[in-house]
Amino acid sequence: MDELLKFALDAHGGLARWTELTEVEADLSATGALFQVKNQADTLKHIRIEADLRQQRTTTHIIGQNKRLHFTPDSVCVNTEDGNLLGRRDQPRATFSAQQLQTPWDDLHVAYFSGHALWTYFTIPFLYTYPGFVTEELPPWEENGETWRPLSVLFPEKIASHTQKQISYFGPDGLLRRHEYTVDVLGGAKGVNYASEYRNVNGISAPMKRRAYAHDAVKRKLPEPVLVAIDVQSFCITGLIEDVASAEPESWSFIHWARRKAAPPSSRPALKISRRLVKPLLFDPNCPCCLAHILISVSHCLFRKNISGSVATIYALGVLRLN
Repeated sequence: MDELLKFALDAHGGLARWTELTEVEADLSATGALFQVKNQADTLKHIRIEADLRQQRTTTHIIGQNKRLHFTPDSVCVNTEDGNLLGRRDQPRATFSAQQLQTPWDDLHVAYFSGHALWTYFTIPFLYTYPGFVTEELPPWEENGETWRPLSVLFPEKIASHTQKQISYFGPDGLLRRHEYTVDVLGGAKGVNYASEYRNVNGISAPMKRRAYAHDAVKRKLPEPVLVAIDVQSFCITGLIEDVASAEPESWSFIHWARRKAAPPSSRPALKISRRLVKPLLFDPNCPCCLAHILISVSHCLFRKNISGSVATIYALGVLRLN
């Protein structure tokens, strides 16, 4: 593994921690000049996105519009929140080839662009350890009074992203500062994306703010206009544990919440709940999404008169160790 990549992985929480995670859920807004030009200025102004961290698959709920967008590299669709299909497009990347800058987007264009972009942003730098990625450190870069270390990354063809070759710049602390790329679906437009306002969520450092700009011939950002502005309001991560039967509750940094029916704990040292019957949720006490999951879980169990599931959920809360 490239030394710079290892440095960046450790700074963002470590590869061992990342391998325990499977999904991310975030409330955020994505606005900016790009969406105005595409006649989609407010479409992503208030969204909740759920992303699989292993496969390119996202679901984006557009709050207040009764729509959800589904993305995979080979297909996108738009549904109502109760599941009625509003539109579907296979091989969606091909539909951008004949577009000009001023060509308006429909919801399916937005689904493809936002889906692959946000999935990439959520998974960097851990994404670069996935099969098929090739990395190489480039000469240092000076910006904002710091020396940043650029990492050139060649994406495998099967991964849908802005373009195949991208550069990530990491600061002295190892955190991502800047992400440079061209955008193939925008005719090769050049962009630099700045990440800031990091928050540690259960051991993973993730940026809550991103700003994307064009850049000049020497790769210096052009401060106006802001092409894309992403602001994350809440962020939570879920993960799977292979064996919880032998886990000491005091060592846990996750919550088990009952999905169907779970047996009550037989003893405090080992909470024996089948993995098939619970969903482990890494918990951020400041995240309304995480709190909502707990309330929904308990309510669901009580509604079904599943007292044992409710007890198991409340018990897990009682032994939670907050990071």
